[in-house]
Amino acid sequence: MILLAILFPPLAVLILGKPFQSIINLILCLCFYIPGMIHAILLIQQKKEEKILKQTQMMQERMHQQTLAVLAVTRAQPPAIPNK
Repeated sequence: MILLAILFPPLAVLILGKPFQSIINLILCLCFYIPGMIHAILLIQQKKEEKILKQTQMMQERMHQQTLAVLAVTRAQPPAIPNK
């Protein structure tokens, strides 16, 4: 994706699913190529960070649910009766 951002930045931004940003990127590329390329690379990095954040949040939620399940099972067990 980075290679595409270097060769044709507006297409890379469009593939990310950001059509409005792609138009801005096309204007940047028509004026000066380097700002358009930098803009595309920054958007790609932002998308990667959003994906990592989403995965982290999902893992934390799953761990929280597992912790609650363990606590529910632990508390549901009756106390042991000592033998006399």
